[in-house]
Formats: sequence, structure tokens, C-alpha cells
Amino acid sequence: MGVYLGLVSHDKAFTSLKQPGLIINNFSVVAEEEMKRLRKLIYTTYDGDYISNLPTCDCGEIKGVPNLGVMCTNCGKEVVDTSNQELEPILWIKSPEGVRKLISPLVVSLLSETFTSNEFNVIRWFCDYSYNPKTVIPDWMQTVLESKFQRGYNNFIDNFYDIINFLATLRPFRGKNTNTEQLLELIERHRLDAYNPVFSSHIPLPNKAMLILEQNNSGNYTDKTVKDVVDAANIMAGIDSPLVQMKIRSKELRVAKTLWKLSDYYTEYIKTGAAKKEGLIRKHILATRSHWSARAVITSITNNHKYDELHVPWGVAVGALKLHIFNKLIKRGNTPNEMLGKVSKYAVTYNREIDDILNELIEESPYDGIPVTFGRNPSLVRASIQLMNITKVKKDTSDTTISMSILSVKGPNADFDGDEMGAMLALDNKTADMMYELAPHKSVGSLTEPYGISKNLSLPKPALSVMASWMEDRDDGPVTTDDMSFMESLA
Repeated sequence: MGVYLGLVSHDKAFTSLKQPGLIINNFSVVAEEEMKRLRKLIYTTYDGDYISNLPTCDCGEIKGVPNLGVMCTNCGKEVVDTSNQELEPILWIKSPEGVRKLISPLVVSLLSETFTSNEFNVIRWFCDYSYNPKTVIPDWMQTVLESKFQRGYNNFIDNFYDIINFLATLRPFRGKNTNTEQLLELIERHRLDAYNPVFSSHIPLPNKAMLILEQNNSGNYTDKTVKDVVDAANIMAGIDSPLVQMKIRSKELRVAKTLWKLSDYYTEYIKTGAAKKEGLIRKHILATRSHWSARAVITSITNNHKYDELHVPWGVAVGALKLHIFNKLIKRGNTPNEMLGKVSKYAVTYNREIDDILNELIEESPYDGIPVTFGRNPSLVRASIQLMNITKVKKDTSDTTISMSILSVKGPNADFDGDEMGAMLALDNKTADMMYELAPHKSVGSLTEPYGISKNLSLPKPALSVMASWMEDRDDGPVTTDDMSFMESLA
């Protein structure tokens, strides 16, 4: 099965924990020792300018190599090496006694985004009695006030599907960029699931390894998003403790505030910590080069060429075609060690034998060269990824650029001022034939204008020649009377 985005059932995750999670509802907020213990479980504190790699339990109470395998009575977790620590959630929030199941914070984000108009969040208005935004109450709220649905978290959960479908009929949300329809479809899809990911009896707080507090002589420093998680933990701490007597309405209010705190945390973290250009996704997932691929700065081919040609640098060719070169070397009688040694030695140094092999690979291709897809991240418009052919490997190892035609840069929105582009090999003829639909000339025609030319393609401008240059450039003999008559007709 492939990897895909989807809602996670927190109840299913809770039952699958390798070690039991700690329920934050049961902590005693009266005892100072309990609150200190809770703070140690919420975030990681670093003193000084170094990060300790000593084996430790989750709360940090027990440390050191001699304590490996010892079970901590404070957090209930085993002392393990820091590199082997599971990043499972330690603290969990349980739906308090008298309060319905908890909505997934991700679903809260989706609901809030979809059902907010003029900065008025009607979902939060239903769940949170204290919600009082600094904005004018929109006129469509009169329809909500006149409906049969009452405010309160429990009322919202009891009538969840009816309320969502009712809100979808209101003017500001009806067909709102298809967001409403997509959200309703997502929620309905999981309605009968054994582990419905929309609602859970338990939801986790992020592992303390994700929440860092640095302490030094100049003060305490942390990411601004950490505050939402700490606030959520403090709001729910001890809510079911025997020492705390609380009305159902107060519990509902706390649950609503907690869910929105966690929703704000995940939304902000995804936006600023994971999804932005220097975020975790790009660093640890997308930044890794795929097999059979290459990436380099692009330059222009200056001599005669076809629009779909690529001239690649030596190192790129040897790296991307390494296994092809291995096969050729073995066929020529090289041992496996000799084969590995040659490719490693000449990865960035010119070698006549490997050069011959690379030229063989180009000549043996049934196409105009070695077919590759060529694109510039993150462009995804039409013609941004094109089928190109490697027709030449540069022998000058100091030239580390991929040269391409000026006629093919418009689609990927590239130019020759330092832009980088990536190539992916077609490993067999079947794949290359399928990639033919990405050939540059396939994007010539406009999709909106009959007989028009696509704006995603660059065509050369017509060359205008003056009489003097035309006469000078002729190489088929002197200018004749017929030639002069022709030129006069153009005047």
C-alpha cells in the first residue's frame, strides 16, 4: 500500500502504545510536586550550551549508562539511550467525565477554516460559551440563532452531523471553493468506521522532544508555538482529580479551549516548522535526492542543437548512470572490485573508458538520447516538467552545469542566472514512451484558444534582416538582377 495523507484515529494509536500513556486529567493540580512532574513531561529543558546524550527516561528523572533498562517510577518509562527513544506521545488527554468524545485537533482546524466568515468562527461559537470575537456578528447568524441547535460542547457533539449539514446550507459556506463539500465528504466517509478518526476518547500532546525550553544566563527561550501546548496541558490538568469538583458546563468550556489551543499549535507548527521552505518536510523528506536522478545549475547550449537536448556534466552522468556503467564494465571483463574502484575513482575525474561507455549508452538509446524528465521545483504548471534527451556528457569536469535549450526554459519558468533544475531517468522503454506526453512540443497548443499558442511555451521571434546583411551573408554567389528585383518588391 502506498503512503498517503489521512486522518489518524487517536483511540487506535492510544491502544497501540508500547508503554501506557499518562492521562493528564488525573494529575493533582494542588500538589506542587505533581505540577513539577507534569512540567518535566510536557517539554524538554536544556541548561547551558550543550545537549546531553546520556541515557534517560522520558521525564529525565533517572539518567546515566548504569541505569539503562531501569524503570522510572515517576513517568513509568524505561531508561534508554537517547538515540533509541521512541517518540510516542507521553501525555494524553481523556474526555472528562460527563463530556462527550473529543474532536481531533486536525478536524477542528478544518472545521474552523471552512466555517469561518468575516472572522467569525461559528464552530467555536457553538462549542465555546466564552467565545466573543472582536468583530461584528454577521447577519447570517440570525438563521443559526433561530435554529433548534443549542450552544455547548456536548450539544455540538450530540448533533454534530446535523449541525455541519445545516451550516453547509448557509449563504457564506454554500459551495465555498468546494471546501465545504470536501469536508462533508471526508467526515461522512469515516462516520461508520470502528475507529472513527473524527472523534476519540483520547488525544495526545506532542512528545516532549518536540517542545524545547532553553535556559541560560540571559533568560529562557522557546518557540512561540510551545505556549499553546503548555496552556492546553494546564487547562486539562486535574480536571478529573478527586480533589477538583467541577460542573459539566465548566468542563465543556475547558475542553473547547483545549481543542482550539491544540488546533492552533498544529496549524502554526505545520505552517512555520514543517511546510515552509526551510521546514522539516523539505529538510528530511523532499530534500533527499531520489535514485536515478540529478540536480544542477542550468546554462544555455550555445551551438546548434535541438530544443529537447541536454548536455550534462561528468559527475552528474556518472552518478545517475552508475548501474548502467557497472553493467558495461562487467561486460568488458572487470571484476566487481575493479568496477567499484573505477566508478569511485572517476566520479569527478575524466576517464577515457567511462567516457566511451557513456557515449555507447547515448548511441544505443532508441530515442534521440537518454530520455529524462526535466523540471524546476516547485513549478507544476503545464510544461513545467518536460521530457528531454541527454545527447552529450561534458568532458570538462570543472563545468558542473546542465546545459539546455533557451527554447525550453519558459515552461519551468527558469532562466540562466543560477536556477537549478532536476532530471529523472526513464529506466525502460515503456516508461520513456509514457513520458512522451511530457515532450515540450506537446505543450505548444493552447488549451483555451482555438489554434492558439500556449503561454507556457517560448517560440523564437522572427528574424528580420536588412538588405546589407542579407547581401553580406549570401554564400551562393554574387547578387543578381533577379535578387535586386526581389528586394525592391519587399521595399
